[in-house]
Amino acid sequence: MFGLVLAVVLLTGFVDRPWHRWWWPGVSAASAAPDPCAAPVEALGALAPGPGPGVRERTRSFVLDSRHCTWAQGDRTHIQLHYSAFFRDPAHASGYIARFSSGREKPIPDVGLGAEARGQFQPDGAVLRARRGNVYVEVRYKWQGDPLPPEVVRERVLAFAVLAYRAVDLR
Repeated sequence: MFGLVLAVVLLTGFVDRPWHRWWWPGVSAASAAPDPCAAPVEALGALAPGPGPGVRERTRSFVLDSRHCTWAQGDRTHIQLHYSAFFRDPAHASGYIARFSSGREKPIPDVGLGAEARGQFQPDGAVLRARRGNVYVEVRYKWQGDPLPPEVVRERVLAFAVLAYRAVDLR
């Protein structure tokens, strides 16, 4: 009988892998996704879509906490910040980077977004993806109108992305 109980416990442990969960001692992971609408949009400077709160969306289950915020200024400018916290296995956040990255996104040298960060900068927008612990972070910026110098866009969007990345509270 003891052997059967031990086998069930071991099998459940290896299938469930609790040592990857945020509550397991020694695991550096977030217990929830941060509020993306609390991100400092002012970091975008002249690229900011204007004052006002963002529009929130949230999906939560026992394996995922996904939060999304969009700030817009008409059809001209908008920025989206998306967080997904994976509770069962932090590797899923890495999988999101690979799954949603297009072939045009390039690795971003270490600017404070972690080793897996990828991004793409174009004349009309930018997309950045990164992972911090068990949280996938995505920043999308889109604008229309007078073209801005690419180095200014890159610098401001990266500054915003770094602040959003640091907002993830790992335990």
